[in-house]
Amino acid sequence: MTPKPVAKANLIDQQILGSLLANKQTVRTERRGKRAKNGQWTESDVDVPTSTLAGNVSNFNVERIARRVLVGS
Repeated sequence: MTPKPVAKANLIDQQILGSLLANKQTVRTERRGKRAKNGQWTESDVDVPTSTLAGNVSNFNVERIARRVLVGS
């Protein structure tokens, strides 16, 4: 009797799924200029909230990759 091959879990797919499920916001700092009333330019740092990878992916696609990772097909 020969051993039956068993598919190993794809670690990259598991890591992507974990990132998609961890929907959190990060903050990016931008430098923006503003003209004052006296005509001088002043620059200041502004924090801009940005979404992670999960912010750009639909729930349908998250469920699709979850099925693929959990079922292994």
